[in-house]
Amino acid sequence: MQQGAWTFGRRRDGFVAPYSWREARFLAYDPTRFATDGMVKPFDLVAQGGADNVWIVECGSKADWPSFAAFRAAVASAPVEVLPRGPGTADGVSDGFDVTYGSPSRGRIELGWDGPLVVEGREVALDHARWDNPFVRASADGAVIEVAHEGLSLRLDFAAPARSVARMP
Repeated sequence: MQQGAWTFGRRRDGFVAPYSWREARFLAYDPTRFATDGMVKPFDLVAQGGADNVWIVECGSKADWPSFAAFRAAVASAPVEVLPRGPGTADGVSDGFDVTYGSPSRGRIELGWDGPLVVEGREVALDHARWDNPFVRASADGAVIEVAHEGLSLRLDFAAPARSVARMP
């Protein structure tokens, strides 16, 4: 269900609401032409126009909200301000955005292309890993990613660029 820039979904007791600054729509696939793993309803939410977009996702559950309708109403009425930082470059590269979102569950959230993440007036560190699982732990700004599993390894060097696959001793 879409309402303005928000798309709402529910699965059992879980709620999700992705917001897209660019107009978003579901793509419909012909299951006779594309592998859809048995899914017959549109499932691929895309925003038209390019990679320069702002996505916000608000999640909730029945434990957090009296109903899915209450979740939808609160999120749909939450203020969102998206300010492009400039016209972009001649080849279409965005200058980024400054975003402010009045999350009904977390309060005021601010994030700038070059600025910090601020939630309710407090800066939140963004030192998270890009990947963090049993096979690879890599920082978000890492130029080299190494994946290892069952005696095999994959090394991706985005700075070089280079890729190597090896059997570990």
